[in-house]
Formats: sequence, structure tokens, C-alpha cells
Amino acid sequence: MPESIQDKKKLILRIISRYTSTLRQIAVGDYRDQLAQSNTELRIRYHVTELLDGLRKTLAENIPDINDEEYSTKLQSGIAEMRGR
Repeated sequence: MPESIQDKKKLILRIISRYTSTLRQIAVGDYRDQLAQSNTELRIRYHVTELLDGLRKTLAENIPDINDEEYSTKLQSGIAEMRGR
């Protein structure tokens, strides 16, 4: 540990600078820092991309085929039931 106040301030600035630089890189998916390269749990962009891909797949599976005759029939009957409410 540094002894003088000036050296302690310099150390704190270096630590904060490295932290913010690494955080910025991780957020945009630019993993130049050795810490981000070696710790996959720090790769925020990777995790967000994984979550968005899962959401996209789930939505795609639940979107009805609007050209399907059965869907059209169900939609028309649903609309007819709601008339007058």
C-alpha cells in the first residue's frame, strides 16, 4: 500500500479508471481487458444478447399464423361474440 496521501490518491484514480474502462468495454461487448476475457460472468452484453434471443424465440413460437384458416375462423367468432358489449 502506498504511504503518502498523494500516492494513495493516484492509486485510487488508477483503480477507478480501470474499473470504468472495463465496465465500458463489457457493456459494449469489447472484451480487451484480461479480466473480462477470463470471467464470462462479467460479459454483460453476452448475457443480454442471450436473454433477447430467448425472448425473440418465445415470441416467434407464440405468434399465430394469420394466414391459417383456423386462426381466421377463431378470430371472426371472437369478434362476433364481443359485438354489442
